[in-house]
Amino acid sequence: WVPRMSYEAHHLLCSFFGIMHTLLGVSAQQVEDYANSSGLKILHLVWSWSFKDVLAVMHMAMLGATVTAMAGLGNEPSYAASFAAGIAMRIATGQDSMRGLGLVKNLAGRVDVGLREMGVALDQAEEVVAYSGNGIGDCAGGPFRMLFGDGPEARWAAFALKLWLGLLPLLSTIQWLQRTLHAGRNIGKKFKLKRFIQRVILCVLGIVQCIMIANVELNASNGALGNFWVAMLFGCAFESFLCTFDIRGPVRQIFFLLLFLLI
Repeated sequence: WVPRMSYEAHHLLCSFFGIMHTLLGVSAQQVEDYANSSGLKILHLVWSWSFKDVLAVMHMAMLGATVTAMAGLGNEPSYAASFAAGIAMRIATGQDSMRGLGLVKNLAGRVDVGLREMGVALDQAEEVVAYSGNGIGDCAGGPFRMLFGDGPEARWAAFALKLWLGLLPLLSTIQWLQRTLHAGRNIGKKFKLKRFIQRVILCVLGIVQCIMIANVELNASNGALGNFWVAMLFGCAFESFLCTFDIRGPVRQIFFLLLFLLI
């Protein structure tokens, strides 16, 4: 049984899996050891970079390009950008400035206690969401300082890359904002309240992501999730590239087959 889902619900699903992607990092061997262990059973969820994460970037780009190819205008919000927005929200909620808020702190404590009661523990959660920005985390340098030295060239190269990576997520956010305003003016006429709320959530996620992109320091050390987020932002450009050339037919089918076989 496959439920009927709106276009907005598909993007929300992508954002949801962007949030949950690194929380569900567990191997088959860990599950087997957990099942065979005696006494107090705790399943430790630890996420780390792997080849399958790279394939996930390619899969989101190809899925979004396929949907855009079937659209009338051929200019739809990016699926990779929605997935990346979920990752950005996961990073944002893991920062001390957010975790220090009373509501977030209380909710995080309840979730942690509930998971431990179910025998699940999130390991290295703080290291994964490490985020460099606003002059924090750039003491050790980064890829551009390695290439260009400590001069202004490294700073401008990082700024140029950040500006380029932020263009497509910004475009998707503007599209969701425009659609949200349009749905708000037509509630009860053409659009239901549910679709309006879905568009509001997607617009807010996009705004959070744009703020995170503006504040991130690419020429610094970030956590594994931050690196995966940047990779997904590159996936937005790859998705746009596939949409531009509109690759169809057996080529797209072969790519999808290879992705599913490798995943």
